[in-house]
Amino acid sequence: MVLYAEEPLFFEEENREILEEIKRDIEFGLKKIEMFRKEKILAETLRNLEEVVLTLNQEGTIIFINEAGCKLFESFPEEIVGKSIGSLGFKFKGEPLEVLSRKGLDKPLTIPVSLETSKGNLWFEMKIRIVKLDEEIFRYVLIAENISQFLEFKEELNQARFVDNLTGLLNYEGFRNKVEEVLPLIVGEALMVVIDICDFTYINNQFGYEWGNFCLKEIAKRFSLFKEKSFISRVFSDSFAFFFYQLKDRLQIFEILKTLKDLVYQPIKLKDKVLNLTFNAGIAIYPQDGKTFEELWEKTGLALVEAKRKEKGTIEIYSSLMSEKIDYYFKSETLIKRAFEEELFVFYYQPYFEINTLKVIGMEALVRIKEKDGTLYLPSDFLEYLENSLYWKKFEEWGIKTIKEKILQWKIPISFNLSSKAFIDLNFVKKLIKKFKDEQFFSNFGIEITERIIFQNVEEIKELVSFLKKQGIKVILDDFGIGYSSLSYLKDIPFDILKIDKIFVREMLKSKKETALVKSMIDIGHSFDMKVLAEGVETKEQLNYLDIMGCDYVQGFYLAKPMPEEEVKKLLNKK
Repeated sequence: MVLYAEEPLFFEEENREILEEIKRDIEFGLKKIEMFRKEKILAETLRNLEEVVLTLNQEGTIIFINEAGCKLFESFPEEIVGKSIGSLGFKFKGEPLEVLSRKGLDKPLTIPVSLETSKGNLWFEMKIRIVKLDEEIFRYVLIAENISQFLEFKEELNQARFVDNLTGLLNYEGFRNKVEEVLPLIVGEALMVVIDICDFTYINNQFGYEWGNFCLKEIAKRFSLFKEKSFISRVFSDSFAFFFYQLKDRLQIFEILKTLKDLVYQPIKLKDKVLNLTFNAGIAIYPQDGKTFEELWEKTGLALVEAKRKEKGTIEIYSSLMSEKIDYYFKSETLIKRAFEEELFVFYYQPYFEINTLKVIGMEALVRIKEKDGTLYLPSDFLEYLENSLYWKKFEEWGIKTIKEKILQWKIPISFNLSSKAFIDLNFVKKLIKKFKDEQFFSNFGIEITERIIFQNVEEIKELVSFLKKQGIKVILDDFGIGYSSLSYLKDIPFDILKIDKIFVREMLKSKKETALVKSMIDIGHSFDMKVLAEGVETKEQLNYLDIMGCDYVQGFYLAKPMPEEEVKKLLNKK
């Protein structure tokens, strides 16, 4: 401030004190005016914000609240101004003033706070800033945004991550979380079950996905009837998982599985049809099969894979042997895929001989996989998987095509074992046979059917044998004596050749009973107008006894082992 006076020597010492005091009063007044102006501008700026705005002095006393704040506290401004921030009910982590000054005057702060109101508990994100009015005086400005709805929505989204939208059951992630939470608390045993509804793709294709979804929701609704303490989830499209975490004893496992069957097998009315569902299931027991979710899930999955390889409705309990079997299947799958891609399948041929003359009268084709480097894989390395995989049809076609070529080339009968799957899909077999129709081929072609298959497919076998014989193809009953307890099928199914299994040939000289058993098999074959072939002949003595007993044909290592094409050609040339 600068003063000017017309009167000379006006600013002498006696007037200076008065002037200094006037100066201080005027400066103080101007500061107050400027502070008021700033606060008024600040208040006007914050008054109409949607967020709750509070201005506090340095002691934490409220000196301003905007309209949004008044609505929140259902009060007029004068009822709030003058109170401390702590009196409003905001829940800070610590004392309000300590929180406000936590980061110093120059650093803004954002913290979560909650507030209990008449509308319930609300959550706010509070931003705290320092506004300096001069070097010494400042104000706290608190802007609180209500984030309650956002947090609720976030929680709903979070819950949705763990819930199956269609059924309302837990999804895989939700199931996993729940199981992991409860595992440390389990005393005793618990049970994990995964079920896979059979033929669900057919339902979707036949009736549409809307009705397929209806079925899934109906099944899920039924599962809610379980009284046992459990977590239930839909983990994949047509698969459900269960975790029963308070087993009383092992007997309860069977009660649970019975309940599962009752719930799923109960018919579902769909349009004008009634659906009867079934399922395969794999189960694992805590803690013997695993102590973590990953271990139990893996073991349950292995058991389910094994169950699905069997008939519908199979329930498999995990055992350590399954891991070895699944490992076998994975290795077999890789081997078979490569065998098709690189053309590694080959046949080895084992001759069978007329017993009187020891003349070669036919061959049995035995599949192998042969690597380029000569490594040879026997049927035990891959055949079980092949017969139960999607590759079996492709293999049957390759086999019949290859045998046709060899029969026409070598002019000698060759027989071939059909896969057990062929008797489930007779139409495929009939089409395949017709595809390679050739009179010269069919008259020298034989199809072998193992006795154990007959029990499960008697009617299908009758139909297939009738069809094959009409084509001129010979039908051979393989492994006679080990698979079927009744002989009544022999009068209904006209086999051409009966093959006595090598087990009986190996044992036949050990006792009179064993010898009599083989003799009776030969007689049974002849009584049904069949030729009889004995497998597994390994000694001259066995050969002589079979000759005496009237056996027609013999096959075994004593006469010839399975051999590759090159050796077959040499054998036939020698003949």
